[in-house]
Amino acid sequence: MDNNGDERALKTKWYGVNWRTTGNPYYVSKGIRNEFSSYEDFQDHAKTLNFEKGLHIHRDDRDGNYSVENTSFITSDEHKKLTSRERRKLTDENVRDIRGHHENGLSTWKLAELFDVSQTTIWKIIRGISYKDV
Repeated sequence: MDNNGDERALKTKWYGVNWRTTGNPYYVSKGIRNEFSSYEDFQDHAKTLNFEKGLHIHRDDRDGNYSVENTSFITSDEHKKLTSRERRKLTDENVRDIRGHHENGLSTWKLAELFDVSQTTIWKIIRGISYKDV
């Protein structure tokens, strides 16, 4: 890390990791822990990955702990893309099935019931508004 801005940004990431793993009910209930023994260990890891201000911390296995093996730093665009895919309820295969069934005459109401999502979600999938990448 070359400047104080990078260092401050990294410390902010460190504080965020510690807060999430000890104070955020979602992370705590899932048992997600911070496996870095100290800020210095976290800092060394960040240096090996060429951390710079503006990058987001990402756990490659979203159910895994913050660790050397599971933590990377990615751009904002990459982070948005990955987290939106991770939060999806439907698989790519589900989306293809929905589109195929609709082409064969199954109603959006019936598809919503079958896939346990809202009729609006089905409509957005069919129109290509949601799940555009599938």
